[in-house]
This record gives sequence, C-alpha cells and structure tokens, in this order.
Amino acid sequence: ARFNAFSITVSNLSQYIYDSANTAVLIFDENFQLVLVNSYGQKLLGIEKVNNQNLSQLFFSSEEESGKLLDNVLRDDNGVAELVSRHGEISCSLNFSVARDFHNDPYCIVCFLYDLTKEKNMLQELVQANEAKSQFLANMSHEIRTPINGILGMDSMLLKECEDENIREYAKNIQSAGQSLLSIINDILDFSKIESGKMELLPEEYDFSSMIHDIFNMISMKAEAKELKLKLHVDEMLPSRLYGDDVRIRQVLVNLLNNAVKYTQKGSVTLNVSGVR
Repeated sequence: ARFNAFSITVSNLSQYIYDSANTAVLIFDENFQLVLVNSYGQKLLGIEKVNNQNLSQLFFSSEEESGKLLDNVLRDDNGVAELVSRHGEISCSLNFSVARDFHNDPYCIVCFLYDLTKEKNMLQELVQANEAKSQFLANMSHEIRTPINGILGMDSMLLKECEDENIREYAKNIQSAGQSLLSIINDILDFSKIESGKMELLPEEYDFSSMIHDIFNMISMKAEAKELKLKLHVDEMLPSRLYGDDVRIRQVLVNLLNNAVKYTQKGSVTLNVSGVR
C-alpha cells in the first residue's frame, strides 16, 4: 500500500500558496509595520530582510498619507491604494484586508500587491493607437473632401448652364448623393475632432433658404424610395440670411430627417421651420 509522506493541511497548503504565488503578499501589523512578505514581494520591492519597515519606507507615501490610509483601512476592514514603490519606482495597486481576533481587535493587515506596469504600458499603447486612428480619420476625411467638393462644384455649373431636363435631373441626383457623402465625411471628421478635443463652432452669415432647399432635396430621394411624402413648412417671416455654424445646423437637420424617414413606415415626414425673436 502507498502512504502519503506529506499530509495536506490548511497550514502547509497556505504556506505553499504564500511562497509560490506570483502576487506580492505583505503582512502588516495594526500600525502598518511590515512583519511578513513572501518571496515575490521581496523581489518586487527589493526587501532583503524584514525589519518592521513602515509603509512610507516601502512606498512614496508621507507619514500623514499613510496614517490616513491606515485609519480608513481599519475603519472599513479593507481598502485600496495606488502607490509607487521606492525600489524601482514601480506603480503598484495595494489591496488591504484587516484580520481580527475573537475580540474583534485587529491583529494584522493583509495586503495583496499588484504590479501595474504592464497595465499602464498597455493603456499608453491604446492611447497612442487611438490618437493614430483619430489622425488617420482626420487626414482621410480632408483628402476625400477635396475631390468631392470639386465634383459638386462642377455639378453646380452643369445645373446652371444645362437646359436638357434629363441631364439636369441626373445632375440633381449627383448633387444630392454628393452632399450626402460629404455629410458622412464631415461626421467622421467631427468624430475625430471630438476625440482629440478640437471640436469648435465656426459661426458666420449663411443663406438659410438655400440650406433648407438643399436639405429638402437631399432627403426627398430617400423619402420617395420608401413611398413617403416629404413636407416642408417654413415661416415666411424668417429672414433669408442668418448667423451661425451652418455646417453643424445642416448636420443636425439631416440626421433628424434621415432618422424620421428611416423609422417612418408609411405616410409622411414634415419639417416645420419657425423662429423666435
């Protein structure tokens, strides 16, 4: 028969986990003096010998800050802090838990310490990747807008000079589709601006009636495709020229009308335009 030469107990199993864990385990007394540390913690914090080091000797934390942290941990029986080690200046997450005796008095504070270096490096890489993505979107949007504006400009000349109704109808379709595409590109560009914190309004005087006319023609094609009636009611007292950021106003109205057409199954979509003095 085979006999276990080593008997498994809570004590020796705990000792094995304590010594072999790839997590730093520190045991402090109720005054935040270090009394025990496992092998991983010794390597991480450069501790050669446990000699009642306090928290301020191990991490960049003043006596006052350590005292406040201790009070909070003892009050709540747990706590979390992010500190930088004095050895190697490693960013660490410290998770504290208070152990109490039968009289409910604290006799030690167990701390699991995690090296945040990898997480912080990954976060920095994500930030850099996000910035690169935003820059790419901005550059791409600028590059694409240039030829589209050229197409729309030539199309406008065609609409002004051509008298053939069929060709004019084709030109109107080009104008409407081009404006829709330009609106999408502007949305992409705005998204990259919002992410980089560079979004701003550029108010100027604009032709309000022309803008409403363009938007109506743009959305009417989508409405006709769904066999919906697109209605427009504009207050006659509104001036033809207004002051504001017409690009943003155009985007808002286009998005509202696009959603209205998208979620209307039958009937009509009406745009009412009025003003308040």
